Amino acid sequence: NTLKLSVIMPSYNHGRYIGEALGAIVNQSFEPFEVIVCDDGSTDDSAEIIQRFADKYKFIRLVKNGANRGVFVSIERLVELSRGDYLYFAAADDMILPGLFERSIKMLGRYPQAGLCCSDVVNFSDIKGFSHIKRSYLGGKTRYLSAEEVVETVRKTGGGISPVTCLIKRSAFVEAGGYIPELKWNCDWFLICIISFRYGICYIHEPLASQRIRKESYSFIGGCNWKLRKEVAINIVRSVELPVYENVQSGFKRSYCMAVFGIPMLFAFFVRRKYLKYISLSMVLRALWNEFLLFAGLNTPSFVKMACYRFLKTLYINSKV
Repeated sequence: NTLKLSVIMPSYNHGRYIGEALGAIVNQSFEPFEVIVCDDGSTDDSAEIIQRFADKYKFIRLVKNGANRGVFVSIERLVELSRGDYLYFAAADDMILPGLFERSIKMLGRYPQAGLCCSDVVNFSDIKGFSHIKRSYLGGKTRYLSAEEVVETVRKTGGGISPVTCLIKRSAFVEAGGYIPELKWNCDWFLICIISFRYGICYIHEPLASQRIRKESYSFIGGCNWKLRKEVAINIVRSVELPVYENVQSGFKRSYCMAVFGIPMLFAFFVRRKYLKYISLSMVLRALWNEFLLFAGLNTPSFVKMACYRFLKTLYINSKV
């Protein structure tokens, strides 16, 4: 296959995990064109571990920021340095599973119109010590979905795409404007929606990556901060409304995809009158359901969880029309 894959990985103090993450990459059946890791001023042994891999594998390269400049600066630098047709944004504390690169590249070669290829994911927790398969609910088989099919499938199932599984077409990433820092830990979700609603996607009905859930992670800390969640939700709606994304605004509205952000997103819709167009009964019920899923994961008495679960499950099922 002539398609070139660039794996880019920002890292800051991930010495505990990064050897495992890089090991999973070099053991893939499809060898990437390049793996570029940016050490963002780590104070642990991250750089030494990365350099050992770079010394052993010619396609791995270590670059350093010198001082800690933040994940978005690191990603921007890595994208500029990369030369592949497709990009995989690797997390230094996650792992990919056998076959992700080979099977995704084959699908993308078969459907060159697709903006990305994704799969299901295995979530494993450092907090509670469990692991489970998280389905994307994008259909019960491996296939290509057009942009319209993505919208309709997400609307019907409430499904979504796990960023840790995505190989993204470089040209689509650049056209979408890259990551928006104001969206913080949801910047990859937003960009994936933009690309999916423009070009369609390839989907592999099998878990091909694993994502670590830990309380020190950027997304976990942010997801537990109510004030920050509201701020990010407002920034997401403002971003959707930018003229550059006009051709996908209908996809955001019809798919109810923003319901994944729960109650803070409902508040965001009332910031300006024009945002009210995203409100519907199904949107509200799905937002409440997703808020409950977060709420149920906190230290909440079991009888309270069960009462909320029975009530919201009934509403949520009835909203899937």
